Amino acid sequence: MADKGGYFMKKMHEDLHLIALMEFKSYDEMYKVVDFLNKNLKKYGLIFGLTRKDGKDTISIYDAEYTNYEQNTEK
Repeated sequence: MADKGGYFMKKMHEDLHLIALMEFKSYDEMYKVVDFLNKNLKKYGLIFGLTRKDGKDTISIYDAEYTNYEQNTEK
């Protein structure tokens, strides 16, 4: 079941416009920061993601509004 969830998240992020990525030493409570940012900046069309691998965290910033604009203008 975890594979399907991981696939869904990967597919969902492929459809988003990536603004920035930053990798840094893993911080146990970073997920709380990402949750806070998502709850407070979603209304501005920003979505934050967090991945953890090999003791490193990577935070991603996506622009959902730009993605929606691109999808609506394609013919």
